[in-house]
Amino acid sequence: MISPRPYRPISYDNRTALEVLTDLAGKNEINREVVRALIALNRKDKPHFKECVISKEKRGAPPKLNNYRKTVD
Repeated sequence: MISPRPYRPISYDNRTALEVLTDLAGKNEINREVVRALIALNRKDKPHFKECVISKEKRGAPPKLNNYRKTVD
């Protein structure tokens, strides 16, 4: 998500990518513990992932011209 791709010429910033992963974990589409570990590793103080409190506040925005997870019927 943070690298350029043909369907996403502009990459996500790190925070927004983690917010998208958090949303997917909330829908049980990916493992919550893995997302918690990724978030913990990105925190300044590097807490243990089980101690990491995940904010529900959304501060990021998807990049313009984003087609990630969009499908055509």
